[in-house]
Amino acid sequence: MFSTSSIVFDAPYQYINRWSRTKMMKTCKQLAEEMLVSRSTVYRAMEDGRIAAVPAGRLKRITDEEFARVLRDGIPEATSRMRDAH
Repeated sequence: MFSTSSIVFDAPYQYINRWSRTKMMKTCKQLAEEMLVSRSTVYRAMEDGRIAAVPAGRLKRITDEEFARVLRDGIPEATSRMRDAH
């Protein structure tokens, strides 16, 4: 067992794996900057389900595969049903 501040882990790999998984994912800001759109546009698309997002604590992250798909195909247009829900 080892500890970092007040968190205790059974093995060092749990701590390393937890953070390495987060590093493999992209943030909304990174996607917005790459696509030259606002972060609000990316957040709206995530809320509507047009961009798949993975919860990482209270944040949401985008997997590398989804990031590449959105860069390749763009953000799908919102349907009228999605617009009416807001």
